[in-house]
Amino acid sequence: MNRRLSVVFRRTSILGLAALLLIWQTGCAVSHRGAPMTPEEAGRLKSRLGAIAVVSAEFTPEAALQTPAKGAAEAFGKGAVGGAGVMLGGTSGSDSAGGAVIGLLLIPVGAVVGGVHGAIVADSAKDVN
Repeated sequence: MNRRLSVVFRRTSILGLAALLLIWQTGCAVSHRGAPMTPEEAGRLKSRLGAIAVVSAEFTPEAALQTPAKGAAEAFGKGAVGGAGVMLGGTSGSDSAGGAVIGLLLIPVGAVVGGVHGAIVADSAKDVN
């Protein structure tokens, strides 16, 4: 009797949660449109916003192009520099001297891990050319 009650309770709970989920999702599917503004409301909004202008930039944006590494050896080098840079960046965020020292000691580990990662994901020199 007790086991049968447990099965009924479990099924009822699952059905209830599924129904609750469906009801909850319908609230997200309804879109509410705002009422259109009257001319008086539009005039008040325009006066409140004031003058609006679009200005073009007076500078040339910087462009940094990165070429893919040619072969595993070059990719190892690029990855090693990136991994060491990540570890060095981690030391700058440390508030204590101990954290900075540990970060500096882990720079070689970051370089090796980054280098291995770079060598693994590198395209072959034949594919790059």
